[in-house]
Amino acid sequence: MPVVDDLGCREQRVAFVADLELGVMTEPKRVVQPFVVSSDPWAWLRPIYQQVSLAPSFALLSNEHQFDLLIVEVAKTSEPKARQLRLINSPTRAAMLSHLCKAESIRPGP
Repeated sequence: MPVVDDLGCREQRVAFVADLELGVMTEPKRVVQPFVVSSDPWAWLRPIYQQVSLAPSFALLSNEHQFDLLIVEVAKTSEPKARQLRLINSPTRAAMLSHLCKAESIRPGP
């Protein structure tokens, strides 16, 4: 009996691979992937933005330079996410920075 994770995904994959190894042709089984629901798709950027925005000169930089600094910090933790951010156009970058700034300003706590 194969080991099963909390969603049963591994059991289905193992059963399908076992069928192929036996030479039996079966229908592919549907594998359910877990996901996280969030109302803010950029919530993962908030802690990074908070850290970068603490620099005294950050507010004096243009939007493009602020976003470039944000990308540098993101690249330290996740290069694929940094690549994704590099593809974003200038108006969207400005909107994201505005969103992150507003989210940071209404964040409770120190």
